[in-house]
Parts: sequence; C-alpha cells; structure tokens
Amino acid sequence: MTRKISIGLVIACFAIMTLWDIYPTLTPEKGDTISEATRDIGAVCYTLAFVWGILPGHFWFNKRDLATRNIPALWVATGLFVARDITQLGTFQGGTPIAFILGIIAGSVWWPQNANPQE
Repeated sequence: MTRKISIGLVIACFAIMTLWDIYPTLTPEKGDTISEATRDIGAVCYTLAFVWGILPGHFWFNKRDLATRNIPALWVATGLFVARDITQLGTFQGGTPIAFILGIIAGSVWWPQNANPQE
C-alpha cells in the first residue's frame, strides 16, 4: 500500500512542478519559472547544484560495487557546500557544473538504491 502512495506522490509532485513551470511561461513576466529560478539560485548557491546532482546519482547512477551507503559522509559533503555558500569562499566561473557532477558522484557512491548488504 505504501508503494502505491509513494508512486502517487512522485507523480503528483512532478505533475504540479510541470504545470507550474508551464503556467509562468505563458505569462508576460520573464524569469519566473522553476527552471529559471533554479538556474539563477544555482549560479550563486552551489549547495543547490550539489543536491540536484545527488538525486540522479541516487536514482540512476548506482555503483553497487563501490557503494557503502555512507549517509554521514553525504551530510559532511553537503555541509561543506553550505559553508562555502555562507562564506562565499571559492567563487569562480563554472562552479555550478562541478558541484552538480560531485553531487552525482556522491549520490551514486554514498546514497545508492542498490547498496551492498554489508553496510
């Protein structure tokens, strides 16, 4: 029963986000879609790019042979990005794609769906 609820919640969230992303596109104001807001925030807040990278790493790039499901390491890595965002240290052009790629790696190694049983 909870699986059906989970699937329904995922579908509902994606449907709501998609519909909301379409609605502002039809309005005359520019820059107000979820996509544009995420891009603009991610340009200065590497934590957002890192967390968005963790999700595909978790869902689709599972490395079963490397995975250990190390949630504390994932929190430490996220904390480092939060600290970087708060202090604005290391701001450079191209940091967002690097944060996203590091998030994919972290999500696939430290938080995979198919982790080895010896955790």
